[in-house]
Amino acid sequence: MEKTNEENDCGQVYWDMTETIDVALCRYMLKPAEKNFQDLAKKLKHIWALAGSKNKQQKQVTNLRILAHYAGFTGLGNIEKNWIFLLTTCNY
Repeated sequence: MEKTNEENDCGQVYWDMTETIDVALCRYMLKPAEKNFQDLAKKLKHIWALAGSKNKQQKQVTNLRILAHYAGFTGLGNIEKNWIFLLTTCNY
């Protein structure tokens, strides 16, 4: 699924394109390693450079902040800290 979406970026609508971000987020939450975080950040920046209005991006940011916040309750506090850093660098 992820490979197919990456290959078809230009012909997809925004929410279809963000599936690669969702997959990368799941990987990062399951294994919060630096490599997985960097992959997630790369995908997020790539998609946002191609598509998505500020409103769509803001809705996605809200959803991601909620997920990161609750990850903190499970003992994955680094996820929340890394997300805040990433979103700050993306001007959110």
